[in-house]
Amino acid sequence: MLGLAPILSPDIVQLPRICPDSLFTAYSSRQWKSKTAFNGPWNHTASVMLDMQSPPPGLTRMELQTAFALFWLRILNPRHRPQRELVPVPETLIRTSTLSHENPETDSEQSFESCLALAFGVYETELKSGDANSLILWHYLCLRLTCDMAVVEDAAGRNGPEAAKEAVEKLRLWARSPGARRACLHASQMYIAINNHRKSHGMMLHSEMALFHAALVLGFYLLAAPDCTPSGDACYDIFEEVPWGQVGTLGLSLQSLDQEIFSSVSGAAAFIQKGGPVSFHGAEYCSPYGAARRSFMNFASQLKEVGKWNVEEYCKVLRIISDTLLTPERQDTEL
Repeated sequence: MLGLAPILSPDIVQLPRICPDSLFTAYSSRQWKSKTAFNGPWNHTASVMLDMQSPPPGLTRMELQTAFALFWLRILNPRHRPQRELVPVPETLIRTSTLSHENPETDSEQSFESCLALAFGVYETELKSGDANSLILWHYLCLRLTCDMAVVEDAAGRNGPEAAKEAVEKLRLWARSPGARRACLHASQMYIAINNHRKSHGMMLHSEMALFHAALVLGFYLLAAPDCTPSGDACYDIFEEVPWGQVGTLGLSLQSLDQEIFSSVSGAAAFIQKGGPVSFHGAEYCSPYGAARRSFMNFASQLKEVGKWNVEEYCKVLRIISDTLLTPERQDTEL
């Protein structure tokens, strides 16, 4: 976020485990005793080293967010290794893979992609029924593995108009990849998560930033994808619930995308694999510009409603982008 190297090393962080969250909601001493049974409320392991390859089940809300924060540190660390140079990615690889400048560079450990997919399987109940901030953070981590956020921010105008034009051209290549289509789904699912957000969850700083980046990713994908507008084929509704357990690492890793089995598993898997036109809760846009504008404005409205930290700055940027998108001549922007 600030372009600085992480201070903490995730390999040495120990997670303190105090007691279950349920003890904080006990409304009487009798209920407290029933929840603790014959064991004291503090008879938990004092601390635990989180193993990314074998996520421990039964984490509390704060522990789960801490675990995902450690994932985030591991994703950020490769960007700040000494004497690391970003090697240009060949166009052929951009079109067929999910390569990102933020992907880890080591094959000695289980990949981040597999770990994140495994984490969703282990914590699916907590993510779907618990704090929306945890679910948003999981989606954001996947988003960081499927796109280069620096290029997306450049496309939004961070480093001026010339850098923006160059970044948009890069995104046109990226938008043809399965990783881009998966990023599109993670961004749209973050929008659904914020719609289901409850005031009791509060709003974390990372959630506002994640939603802002999700807005940029989804908007620029819709703007750059070659086949996101109706063409006679059936449209995939990007606001449908995605069965991530079935999707697995499809679009996250460089695994083969030629397995036809994915197409029959779910509509989301087929979309990641093959692409195609999209719709918003059944609404189909006739141009990528109309779809991108709608995406930017939808996220800006939701951020204004629930955000409290950087919401004005984020919303201002999204509105400026939606107002300054240029439509080519004779391009219809209506529904």
